[in-house]
Amino acid sequence: MKRNDGLNVNYSEAHLFYCHARSEGRRCSGSNGGWWVLPSVKAFKNKGVVDDSCYPYVASDQACSGLCTDSANRTTKITGYTKLTSIQSMKNWISTKGAISTNCWH
Repeated sequence: MKRNDGLNVNYSEAHLFYCHARSEGRRCSGSNGGWWVLPSVKAFKNKGVVDDSCYPYVASDQACSGLCTDSANRTTKITGYTKLTSIQSMKNWISTKGAISTNCWH
């Protein structure tokens, strides 16, 4: 996928987490609660994610059911991602390309 700033697509975080993360045993809470950035971008690259209207988020635990009937045609895969390993590379990325995703731990 090439960068297109005019494209306004809202991807489904519910599809990414409740379908792909759940397939890896991740849950909303408990010892398997949450998910890391690297596995999520790998899922976006290898499996793809539908748009939000195909699988909208609701304020409850979802079991990856209720995908729209044409979900296979509405799935987008990213072609790659960049792992940034220094503060300077992160600053450069933000100033020239935009937002980044990070893991945060103490």
